[in-house]
Amino acid sequence: MSESNDDFTRELGFLDATSIGLGTMIGGGIFILPSIAAEQAGPASAISFVIGGLVSLLAALSHAELATDMQYSEGGTYRYSHRALGSLVASVVGWGMWVGLVFATAFYVVGFARYLTYFSDAVPISAVAIALAAALIALNYYGAAEASSLEDAIVVTLLVLIVGFVGTGAPNVSTGTLRPLNPNGWSAVLATTGTVYVAFIGFALIATAAAEIENPARNLPLSMVTAVAVPTVLYVGVMVVSTGVLPAEELHGSRIPVADVAEAFAGQAGATAMVIGAVLATVSSANASILAAGRVSYAMGADRMLTDYFHTVHDRFGTPHRAIVVTGVAIVALVGIGVGVGVLAEVASFMYLVTYGLGHVAVIQLRRNDEEYDPEFVIPSLLYPAAPVLGVVATLAIMTQMDPVVIAGGAVIIAFGVAWYYVHIRE
Repeated sequence: MSESNDDFTRELGFLDATSIGLGTMIGGGIFILPSIAAEQAGPASAISFVIGGLVSLLAALSHAELATDMQYSEGGTYRYSHRALGSLVASVVGWGMWVGLVFATAFYVVGFARYLTYFSDAVPISAVAIALAAALIALNYYGAAEASSLEDAIVVTLLVLIVGFVGTGAPNVSTGTLRPLNPNGWSAVLATTGTVYVAFIGFALIATAAAEIENPARNLPLSMVTAVAVPTVLYVGVMVVSTGVLPAEELHGSRIPVADVAEAFAGQAGATAMVIGAVLATVSSANASILAAGRVSYAMGADRMLTDYFHTVHDRFGTPHRAIVVTGVAIVALVGIGVGVGVLAEVASFMYLVTYGLGHVAVIQLRRNDEEYDPEFVIPSLLYPAAPVLGVVATLAIMTQMDPVVIAGGAVIIAFGVAWYYVHIRE
């Protein structure tokens, strides 16, 4: 390891570390995405989730290796890229992560509001979404302590609801409804992976606790892989049930797809249960994304990648309040101007595909050129360099199949990160 810190004690076992990942991966995305994914790729959208899971497993291996070397670094992939690839790439990654988290949060709060329309079509989606965003920003600003027991209860509740949805719904799947399996071709399946990848961006948070995990050489990679594999299986199950129960035209037009599917085979009680699950999941995911966005911008401020304005904490509350407020303004702006929920998901996915792709490059660069690089876990020799190389190729393949507008937007964000480096950072 290249760093050390005596302030941390190793108290988190495999299950504790895995729960961190599951708490972010079992999130709001799976409640919102089925209608969008089915519209793009039909029943084959389940394969899009399989691909997303495989791409995330590759990213988990690289992140686990990086994290066991830089166990005391905040900022995740931003920190890894800064060390391995320099300030220019770190500027792109830092801005990319922040923008991705802002778009992801907007996606979750809009999804929350859409699910409330189950109770009344008169629910003003934008107003409710903005209200939720404002409430979560305020909570993060004032530093409300996380109730870990409540978070654990939410994760368990969501697991029970999703497993129940898949288990109860599977006998009601009609093979006729699943035909045609792949109406829009394999390029659409790959493009849909880009849309739904927002559901996979939470597993890397395990790496932020690397310094507190017992036997990190074993538990860190194992917990990250588990935190990807379990949700992937559940996501695929949800998509198979959703596209196998509701006809395509009904699923495509649904604002609350999982609830509508549940109502088809479990009645109003089933639908209500899934609405409750969606509300819990979207709030939890949005809060985690706001928290992470604040940490990224604060870490950039610490490195003078941003101005000192962001690298300050509130005198009373001890929170990076300025970073949180700016994040909140951006989220509210996206919701207020009415950016579509599909676009919100795709931009967030695109930026994290960029980030994870560069994480693979960081592993290769550090292994080749950094004599002090000494991770406790290394990608097994049978998988290196194939795993990181394949990870880069896979992320590029997905990104190139996404909506041209999203690609153009992502290119603008990348260009901004480059320009920011030359204007603000480079001396």
